[in-house]
Amino acid sequence: MLNGNAGNDAIAGERGDDRLIGGSGDDSLYGELAITINPKNDIIAIAFSSSSTTEGKNYLDAGDGDDILGGGGNDVIFSINS
Repeated sequence: MLNGNAGNDAIAGERGDDRLIGGSGDDSLYGELAITINPKNDIIAIAFSSSSTTEGKNYLDAGDGDDILGGGGNDVIFSINS
């Protein structure tokens, strides 16, 4: 459920097909609410989504890219999607 390894984990600190990760990849965030701390910047982010899956441009990610929370790119710390 919570670890720092790769794999199909709810929260993980590495790469993989995880619901919420601190690495990078085509990851998904399921459910209505997710709260995480960006491991690179100690930023707390709260994100709401009614869609079941977002892939490619990761929904919640500490890596690079067009992420709601990310290390680089066109990032937004707080976002509500309906």
